[in-house]
Amino acid sequence: MCTEPECIVGRGLNYRGKQNVTRSGRPCQKWNSHDPQHHCTTPSLYPDADLSENYCRNIQDHSSKAPWCFTGEQDWEYCHVERCEVGCVDLKLNSVDGESDWAGFLLSSNTDDYTDITDFSMATREEIAEMGHQKEDLILQCTFDKERCSLDDFKVTQNAKYGNCFTFNHGEDGVVRNTTKVGAEYGLKLTLSIEANEYVGLFGQDPGAKVTIHSVGSTPFPEGNALNTKPGESTFVGLKRSSVKRQPHPYGDCTSYQERDMLYGGRYTYETCQHSYLQAALLDKCGCSDELIAINSTLCSVLNKTQECCRQEVRKRHEDGNLPCDCRQSCNEDSYSLWLSFSLWPSDSYVWYVLENIHTRSQARNLPLDPGELRQNLARVHVYFRDLNYELITENPTYTEEALLSGLGGLLGLYVGLSVITVFEFINLVVDVVKVACNKEKKQRNNLDGTN
Repeated sequence: MCTEPECIVGRGLNYRGKQNVTRSGRPCQKWNSHDPQHHCTTPSLYPDADLSENYCRNIQDHSSKAPWCFTGEQDWEYCHVERCEVGCVDLKLNSVDGESDWAGFLLSSNTDDYTDITDFSMATREEIAEMGHQKEDLILQCTFDKERCSLDDFKVTQNAKYGNCFTFNHGEDGVVRNTTKVGAEYGLKLTLSIEANEYVGLFGQDPGAKVTIHSVGSTPFPEGNALNTKPGESTFVGLKRSSVKRQPHPYGDCTSYQERDMLYGGRYTYETCQHSYLQAALLDKCGCSDELIAINSTLCSVLNKTQECCRQEVRKRHEDGNLPCDCRQSCNEDSYSLWLSFSLWPSDSYVWYVLENIHTRSQARNLPLDPGELRQNLARVHVYFRDLNYELITENPTYTEEALLSGLGGLLGLYVGLSVITVFEFINLVVDVVKVACNKEKKQRNNLDGTN
């Protein structure tokens, strides 16, 4: 008879063991019972989760990272279930003859859309800088608040997945652009040429440009929070700023650290810190990094089994939260809410003006020659503020040091006042007792004198 191991992989969504005791030793409540805890996680609502008896389980829409159950003491608790030892995932790249053998990579793919190999990037920073889109070819038109901006206003960095990245209003030249106007008529406007004929087949599945909105001076991470602009369309990105001010120690655990990150170069953010700790662990454990960082490092190669297995192990520890990481939220942090809208661009009557303009003013290569080519290669981007007011979220201490001292002073004053009153009342009582005793003795003497 075959039995499944009493261990979990990842969040344990497929765990079907018979553990029914929590980490603190409390017995689990049956899933079809509402005594003592009333809940909505029942076998009828989650028929595929195997919520049988009182065995520990985990479901997809629950926030827990491991199997759990309801108890009588509190809402729910984690169960003590060991994690399975997962070895290195074999990418089956034995038939690949070197890093430039893309035919071998294609043959080794195990998915119909090649998503398992599109993240393989082994190009160096220098190779990306030379072979990626150049800003004079990508940025054909640029205005900010209806004033022309220069290509020198863009800072160039390299990204392992998306190639050359160009940051506007980066602040490193000592100039930070501000606006006092709202609406799509103002803000940053760009006309971008994606050069579709330059795309490599495997990496050209989604032609367009990635746009990331981030704070001045911070490092962008387009892998997780970028917008995709399509050729032949105008993309409108409306912004609203939100500012968070957190309390440092002893009220909170935020950090006021604002120095530049050594591995990524941008100023401190929580996201940058997370990436930095991961890459530092890869450099320490594997001797390589899997992202392009500010210092000279070797990129991990998927063809080097030792490096790849080490990279997978470090990545898994990071995803499971088992990688040492001292990252804290910034005490002052800005974020932006986005409103998106799209329209076809350019119109049939305007397309000829665009063609004339880019051919007379731009020095870019591979410019489109007719409206059809233009709509396949050019994209328009508008980034602007919807309004100039912003949302401010602040943390305020419920009880400050001044309020504490004031409260203690008032309480002490009350107690001292009561004590003084009590002392005087006691003295008054003693005086009254003495008076009564003296009067009684005097009365007795008078009675004796009258008798004699």
